[in-house]
Amino acid sequence: MTLAENERLAQIEEILAHRESARSLALEGNGIGLWDWEIDSNTLWWDENMFNLFGNHEHSFKGNYQAFLERVHPDDQPRVDAAVQDALTRKTHFFVSFRVATSTVTHTVISRGAVHFDKKTSEPVRMAGICIQQEGFIPLSGAIPAG
Repeated sequence: MTLAENERLAQIEEILAHRESARSLALEGNGIGLWDWEIDSNTLWWDENMFNLFGNHEHSFKGNYQAFLERVHPDDQPRVDAAVQDALTRKTHFFVSFRVATSTVTHTVISRGAVHFDKKTSEPVRMAGICIQQEGFIPLSGAIPAG
């Protein structure tokens, strides 16, 4: 690499590090967690804020959809699963509120997400979104039209 290319690469790395730091600070400061679900492999990734919202540690989370549902209050699990399946079937955004019971407290979480579909097959391949803690409990769910 030339000196100019190395300098440009260093600038890009600095910009990316700054953006990541700002994103992390903004999400943490507002109690927002990020999640990303690879549907085919059933691999669910959570950032650190998600583990804080769900009251557990990374090493105890199996990283799949069922492990997420197990952390949702049992009374809310059918509604949450129905909202996810509805978003996948109707090709819409995902929106639902539910309770999470940790070892110390039960609180309400609102989750929103978007589904990515394979361009050739139109099959859902990925869903990603956020969770945020909400005061009180209002059972919400539904599809939000994409776009």
